[in-house]
Amino acid sequence: MSFAFVFRAKAARWSYGQGPRRRLWAGTRGVRGGRCGTGEKLTRIIWEGPAETLTLTENAQPALMAVSLAAMRVLETQAGVDLARDARFVAGHSLGEYSALAAAGALTIADTARLLRIRGRAMQKSGASGHRRHGGTARA
Repeated sequence: MSFAFVFRAKAARWSYGQGPRRRLWAGTRGVRGGRCGTGEKLTRIIWEGPAETLTLTENAQPALMAVSLAAMRVLETQAGVDLARDARFVAGHSLGEYSALAAAGALTIADTARLLRIRGRAMQKSGASGHRRHGGTARA
């Protein structure tokens, strides 16, 4: 059976309790632990926050990519899914495009995290992130 894996965008985030997050995070040796190209331990930001730090777009984007890849690793380790063998397509929307590239091996996780940190900073500076005041558009 072939699958298509689609990775989500930042706006599609949701909140779930500590238990499910910890179970998801448990099988992510290739994703967690290191700095993931961000200059800070991504794990520390995800688990310890503070929330104001995690929700900054420059941090949220690499964190969401890491959690998306963690979910992929759980499918690999616990369901026997092999992305190279089983996926016909990988795709993503917005931020998810970067997660898809990392999952497919087109970009390293560290390079993807660095790109997302740069992207997040640019979005914050332009006002086109989740931290805007006036609707969904950036103001000139």
